Amino acid sequence: MKEWQTGIETQIHFNELIIRNRTLVITIGTAFIAGIGAAIKFQIDGTITVIASVAVLIFFGITFLIDYFYYFRLLKGAVKFTSELDEKLRNSQTKIPYFNIPLFGLTDKINEEVEGRNKSIGRFSGLLI
Repeated sequence: MKEWQTGIETQIHFNELIIRNRTLVITIGTAFIAGIGAAIKFQIDGTITVIASVAVLIFFGITFLIDYFYYFRLLKGAVKFTSELDEKLRNSQTKIPYFNIPLFGLTDKINEEVEGRNKSIGRFSGLLI
């Protein structure tokens, strides 16, 4: 039971990490794009605008790689671990008090709903690049 709880907490941690990372990327990216817009509006040297535009693209590319190939894989590992525990513990017949709902199996249910949507993450992030 303690291992299952640790698996769920790890999933929560990696989810929060991914959300914080994406929020930061959107904030910084928006600031860069606003700066580019201001540079164009006030007719600042075109070289600076081009450099800033390339910097934005590089920034989004690097953060996509970190997000998808590092943080997301950590989350998938935590989900896989907890899913395997769910499978083993599901047979224990432990139920949530008052609701008579099985306690274990949550990770598998969420995984079923998310299955197939993982590709949309790559497509969405790819649009930013």
